[in-house]
Amino acid sequence: KVLQERVSDKESTMDHSHTTLAKLRAEVTSLQRKNEELTNDKLDMEATLEELVLDKEQLREEKEMLEDQLEECKIDLESAQLELDDAKCQLEEGGNVNVTIGATELDAGGEE
Repeated sequence: KVLQERVSDKESTMDHSHTTLAKLRAEVTSLQRKNEELTNDKLDMEATLEELVLDKEQLREEKEMLEDQLEECKIDLESAQLELDDAKCQLEEGGNVNVTIGATELDAGGEE
């Protein structure tokens, strides 16, 4: 009878060990899947970050180009304003006015 109890206890312990082992294997498999998902998420985020960095650089370059164009427009506007002021002064003085705006020369005679 003692031998039967020992065998029974050993079988019970082995059953418990097998159950524990199965649970641990299932947990390891689950953790491996989760690790793979997180690794994929990390790779996706790194790719997105890289795209954002490239987009930021492209936008910075476009901004610089637009700022340069704006500066050129301001210079052209200033130049046109100076030419206009000069033409107004010449008209007020009653003289002939020759003004070049862009590639067009305008001739406004003050005398008839």
